[in-house]
Amino acid sequence: MVCGRGEDGWYEEISGNGPGSFTTSGEGERNVGVATDWDEAPPEATAVVVSFEGQEHEVPVQEGYFPFAAWDVPADEKGQRLPAFVRWITS
Repeated sequence: MVCGRGEDGWYEEISGNGPGSFTTSGEGERNVGVATDWDEAPPEATAVVVSFEGQEHEVPVQEGYFPFAAWDVPADEKGQRLPAFVRWITS
C-alpha cells in the first residue's frame, strides 16, 4: 500500500496484494513506489536471500514468513521493478 498525507491526514493512494509486487502512486514528478516480496517459509528456514537491483539481501524468517520491502524505488518504463527469491537459509 502506498499512502499519502494531505491536510485532512493520511489516505490510501494505491494498494496491491501478493508476493513480488510493485506499488506506486504513478503521479507527479516523483514517481516512486515500494517493491515487495514475501512468502511462507519452510519450517527449517531461518532466513531467505532476495535479489533486488543487483544486490542480494538476507531477510530473516518471522513467524513462518519472510517480508522484504524496498522503499522510494523509481518506477521504470514498465512502471515496476520486482525483487526475486534466490535461496533459503537454514540453521
